[in-house]
Amino acid sequence: MELRHLRCFLTVAQLGTVTAAADQLHIAQPAVSRQIQRLERDLGVTLFRRNGHRLSLTDAGRHTLDVAHDLLTRADRLTTVAGQLADGQLTRISCVAAPTTLDYVLAPFVATLNDDDPFIAVVSVLGDEVHEAVAAGHDFGIAANVPPAGGLAWQRLTRVPLHAYVNPGHPWARDTSATLDELMEQPLLLPGRTDPTRTVLDAAVIAARLRYQRHTEVPWEQMRHALAAGRRGVAIGTELPRFGTRPVLVLDTDGAPVQLPIHACWSPDHYAAAALEQLATRLGTFAEQVVRPEAEAI
Repeated sequence: MELRHLRCFLTVAQLGTVTAAADQLHIAQPAVSRQIQRLERDLGVTLFRRNGHRLSLTDAGRHTLDVAHDLLTRADRLTTVAGQLADGQLTRISCVAAPTTLDYVLAPFVATLNDDDPFIAVVSVLGDEVHEAVAAGHDFGIAANVPPAGGLAWQRLTRVPLHAYVNPGHPWARDTSATLDELMEQPLLLPGRTDPTRTVLDAAVIAARLRYQRHTEVPWEQMRHALAAGRRGVAIGTELPRFGTRPVLVLDTDGAPVQLPIHACWSPDHYAAAALEQLATRLGTFAEQVVRPEAEAI
């Protein structure tokens, strides 16, 4: 089995005809047919069934599709890494983070990079999946929590405060802050349990020996703001206000802001670990100078 046969298989599966696949791959149609036949012989299964001029995947073909895609992705990654090793450069970085972190931390930083900086390819995952994704092979991660001991290298980037978002007609709309015990009396619109903001808020509530009285989990941040704007509760988050909601700083029982820490992580065994550490330092400086002031000014 050769990688070119798998690439041909994926192209035919995507486009549905040998003609279209041949045009995209810039090879003759008979060559495409021969590569598919060779792959079927090597695997011992039939991958396609004919419907006129179009081809559709058999059950075996559908099961083969994800594996073939994974193998080609890994092969392409190997080629990229080998080229970077040969040149002594880190030209592309696969970075994983939760969607809000990508929007408010990484994307603004990427916008400041130069032509000679690495290309940042992003992968959105749940907040509690970042460390696992980096351990599985992604180059760099941004998460709220510190990685488990003995695993990944990490660096603190910054902290951002949690806010409660209310309708302009809410009694808190002209206030600058609200305490946790005041918050517990409100109908809350909370992120899902795996969201880093929720993790930090839960920890603060437990430390204050308080309990949620009324709350609804709303994983999508825009919907939390929409519901808060519609007087359906008080939304919790770290993002910019949406739909006219008013931000109110959340304070713990000592009067200090409840804050979400942000960390970068990477494998200490990565071939470009030193370059990733330098990237983390640059990102940390940017986060302290730009991300944190903007979050505190909400």
